[in-house]
Amino acid sequence: MFQTIPQAIGLDVSDNSVKMALLKRKGRGLGLESFVSASLPSGLVHNGEITDSEKLATHIRQALEKTDGKKIKTKYVISSLPEEKSFVRVIPLPPMSSSEINQTLQWEIEAHIPLKYSEIFLAWQPIAKYQKTSKNIYILAAAAPQILATKYLQTLDAAGLIPLGLEIESVSIVRALMEKNKVHAPTPILDFGLNRTLFLLYSGKSLCFSASIPLGSRHLTQAISEKMSLDLTTAENLKIKVGLDSKKGKRVLQSCQPILDQIIVEAQKYIGFFKHQCPLDYTPSPNIERILLSGGGSQLFGLAKYLSVGLKTPVELANPWVNILKPPLKSVPKLSFNDSLGFSTCLGLALAALENTI
Repeated sequence: MFQTIPQAIGLDVSDNSVKMALLKRKGRGLGLESFVSASLPSGLVHNGEITDSEKLATHIRQALEKTDGKKIKTKYVISSLPEEKSFVRVIPLPPMSSSEINQTLQWEIEAHIPLKYSEIFLAWQPIAKYQKTSKNIYILAAAAPQILATKYLQTLDAAGLIPLGLEIESVSIVRALMEKNKVHAPTPILDFGLNRTLFLLYSGKSLCFSASIPLGSRHLTQAISEKMSLDLTTAENLKIKVGLDSKKGKRVLQSCQPILDQIIVEAQKYIGFFKHQCPLDYTPSPNIERILLSGGGSQLFGLAKYLSVGLKTPVELANPWVNILKPPLKSVPKLSFNDSLGFSTCLGLALAALENTI
């Protein structure tokens, strides 16, 4: 646990952009003080791995000079780590002390991930139990390759920033989207990004499962381009204009269906795994009543409805402000609700800075 820092930037690095958000305490609540989203040239980050630290650091510095809201003066930062290169696992253990958990995880973690303990950075937290008769304790373990994390730390240093910590995307997303201090029924989250869709499952008061599906908004654009013989720019504009409305663009919908159906199949597989393999010891209910949708591509017209039909469960847009803005609102942030769906990760990171949960 770090000492309290007045402010720290939440920084989300992806293959195609850097996003930053800075929150500030306002009386009893919070407010968005600054934010920015800046595109990255192709190749600086590939599948979550930084390929050129110096150039990425330059783009981060440039983005800091172009923020909406107040100029960012703090040098403290908490940065995301890519889900597709990291691991989040629930590990059952017999009752033991914190020091014993630390020792046990050194060898137990290797049974759950394809890396040696000496090759990773590992963090863990206990998961609340809901069955008093349970003989086990449950640990949420988050692991990232040391090589990957070190590259991120080197990049932040080159950008002139002081890292307070690194956090796997899924942990940041659920901190932003799931109302804190509340016990939640099992809730899947689909974070629909440009190059991938994250499937997360939150239950009780904890993240329980995460997986990365290598399909996203870009793949829909490519499918439209190929099926309709359009260049990518025209296909992207048509996707935004028409969405998944069969009345406005039947061929657009038909082009997107194979990609969306594959995402649905993967999500169903993960939901099935949760229902049949995860014990009820650490979830208050086996019933999934809704699915949340977030990410930069989540506002595509008709997407929530299409996923609802395919998954046979109501799908609704998540609220990235649920733990930030409390009614009655005295001011409206400059970052729109639709745009904020793509800021879930960095808003979650910014919350971690204020809550000292890194």
